[in-house]
Amino acid sequence: MQAYETRRATRAVLSSASWLGLTVHDATVLHNSNKLTLRLRPCDVLARVAPAADQGAQLEVDVAQRMAEVGSPVAALVSAAQALVVDQARTPELADPDRVFLASTLDRMRRAAGPSNSCTANPIRATCS
Repeated sequence: MQAYETRRATRAVLSSASWLGLTVHDATVLHNSNKLTLRLRPCDVLARVAPAADQGAQLEVDVAQRMAEVGSPVAALVSAAQALVVDQARTPELADPDRVFLASTLDRMRRAAGPSNSCTANPIRATCS
């Protein structure tokens, strides 16, 4: 990524992490190519960012699903991500087809993570019990 893209992606990650309730004071670039890999501190979270045009979202989703399968903390963030995806007021730039794709993918991830999280998502609303 170019320097301006890296700065923009880093700001987006910091904002998203903060919204998800993570304590983030610093983001260290671990890898910068066509995708950006950041380590967020002090919450010690790994974030990967790719340009929307890259259309590599499925790979990132697959990686996150594998992490959830082995008990990675990524599973704990799925519910918060579901709520963000379905909230059109907070994510107006997300196109409807992308919103549907992300909502269904997050729901699959939630189910893969196990029964401890009973949230469901659809493009209209998210519900948790």
